[in-house]
Amino acid sequence: MNELLYHFEIGLPEGFQKPQQRVRINYGKHARKESFQDRYGRIKLPSFITLRRFEVIEVGMTDNKVSKILFRGTLDDTRDLCIVLIPGVDNRPWFCKTVWVNVRNDKHRTLDTTRYEMVG
Repeated sequence: MNELLYHFEIGLPEGFQKPQQRVRINYGKHARKESFQDRYGRIKLPSFITLRRFEVIEVGMTDNKVSKILFRGTLDDTRDLCIVLIPGVDNRPWFCKTVWVNVRNDKHRTLDTTRYEMVG
């Protein structure tokens, strides 16, 4: 299985629709570990998030199905939460692979376009 990655600045997969719902999150071991050692301090992990309040940054596709989504949204007045989620099925919780914090004005001007599929 080969995962194809898409980035919002280059183009998201054809037919992809941003999830909007409120979802429960189950955190994996790696995500929990990262929440304790983030460079901007400990991250309080939310049990639920409302996806429409987050931007989609990256989408992973495996066999024409969404395998993961990187979301970025407001954590507090100066910081954003970045969270990589594997979609849940049939109202099951979504699984968080990893999580980190970015300062709000960090715009990642060094995007490596070679990592992503070109769309269009």
